Amino acid sequence: MFEHETRQPLSLTGPDSHTLIREAGLGSLTIAPAEQCKHRCDLRVNADDPINWDCLTPFTVPAGSPWPRWLNYVGSDTGVFAWAEQRVIESLSWTPTRSCEIDASAANIQRLSIHLSKGIALRIRLPAATYLHLSGDLSQFTAINAAEYSGSLALAPDTDRQGPPQVIPLLDNFLSLRDLTLFNEPLRQPLDAASALKLPQLSRLSLYGAIANLGELAKLTGLESLQLRFMNDLSELPAPESWPKLTNLLAWNVDEVAGKALRAWHRRHLKAVGEQACISLSATQLRKPDWFVTEYGLPFADWTPKNAKAATKAYRIAQAAIAKAKQAAEIEQALIVFGQVLNKLPGLETCERDDAYSAFCMLAAHTEVNDDIEDIFGSVCDF
Repeated sequence: MFEHETRQPLSLTGPDSHTLIREAGLGSLTIAPAEQCKHRCDLRVNADDPINWDCLTPFTVPAGSPWPRWLNYVGSDTGVFAWAEQRVIESLSWTPTRSCEIDASAANIQRLSIHLSKGIALRIRLPAATYLHLSGDLSQFTAINAAEYSGSLALAPDTDRQGPPQVIPLLDNFLSLRDLTLFNEPLRQPLDAASALKLPQLSRLSLYGAIANLGELAKLTGLESLQLRFMNDLSELPAPESWPKLTNLLAWNVDEVAGKALRAWHRRHLKAVGEQACISLSATQLRKPDWFVTEYGLPFADWTPKNAKAATKAYRIAQAAIAKAKQAAEIEQALIVFGQVLNKLPGLETCERDDAYSAFCMLAAHTEVNDDIEDIFGSVCDF
């Protein structure tokens, strides 16, 4: 046991059924079946195990607030919502493993993320969370009190590789919603932007990836903030003056031609109305079309172009070496060589180190060294 670790018996599914290993400074906890753990899993359970959530109640952070602050749970025990009526959970990420109906309206959850797999239906009375994130098969989700929800809603529905724009009927019920985010991958079946027109009070909209029918957004006359990320086609985007209340427009990692056109529009707008009345515009990390094919999905999007190019090249070399590897030692050596390339790049700091660790995890996923990735990364990356 390391000095910064504490170990304590925990009666999670039965008397002293688990040992909780807490690391100093770590505010998250993952409870899941072993086969559902992509990376770190703190407490392994079966999907249908009844969970004694009260056994976690005594734990706090040094300042005295409840621990864990961020809870990730994969399983069918809905008692976590009753437990959250007695204490605050800053963030709960839940993947139910069987269909259910629950009343979570009294739960003290600030950020709630729910992922629905195919065939898993959920009817829920939502808590007054400030942020709700839904992903997976959204056709299986029903919010009983959707019309009353006025926080931020983020949707990441399953999409096919290709297909017609996907309408999101779920949005028809969130009549009080003011803040919406739609997540998608850039080169997949697009989501239909017209789905947002059912939200009469919408003032903030964030879009990621492939989104079709952008021209329909001109009808959202109450829009005050529009953010566009990882979008390779903005050809139908309305002119910013289409939104009379718009004060903020962000375009990040988007099509280079459209991004430059937005910059040119902003210069003209600034000259015409002056700085005080001008819309705030940020159009950065503009991309050529081939970037979305060759580099998107790697964790280097926020790096300087030169460092990102070098890191991407090294990543692809490591990826090819790992695909050919027949022994764990060969996989580890490919990761070490990748890390040595990153060590030589200039100006890498804490944020870039986090990105680099994500790249290591992506390379090691489903290999023999996956469980050792933290040690391998720590031994080679010194920036």
